[in-house]
Amino acid sequence: MLVTSIPHSPVSRSGSRRSVPFWSTHVRPLKDSALFWHAIWKSCDSPATGAVANIRRSTRAKYHRAIRYFKQNDQLARFTRMGEYFVNQGRDDFWTEVQKMRGNNNATPTIVDDCLSEDDIALCFREKYNTLYNSVGYVPEEMARLRQEIEANACRHEGEMCPSHVLSVRDVTIA
Repeated sequence: MLVTSIPHSPVSRSGSRRSVPFWSTHVRPLKDSALFWHAIWKSCDSPATGAVANIRRSTRAKYHRAIRYFKQNDQLARFTRMGEYFVNQGRDDFWTEVQKMRGNNNATPTIVDDCLSEDDIALCFREKYNTLYNSVGYVPEEMARLRQEIEANACRHEGEMCPSHVLSVRDVTIA
């Protein structure tokens, strides 16, 4: 049994902030409006009552209500955004969002077996996996015979459901 691991050094992710879903489409306009009316309120010498004060309070309340709503409904908002990405933009963004939801904050190592660049790290992994996957020997003639047998069965029963096309765990274990 071969037990090994590839030594690596982690990358720190200090200072990264988690984004609020729908911020730019739903919350940002409310923030801009609240800041606009706050600036007008300040330019009017910060009146405690009147139309400007009421509009400032109203826009500020809407903005803070939206923040609370989207933070409390974070998961629902993320699922909604995932659905929109999947329907409108394709699967790449969908799977990116799924990965974000999983919460995998593991940083990519910057050094692996004294390799520093991404290309060198990829080459290191290629060599390790090549060694791993080629560590189990086989007889080429036996593999060729099995392949011919499988192809013959597949061609003989093409388009039909046939018991010879069903593989069991035992079949895989024996192979």
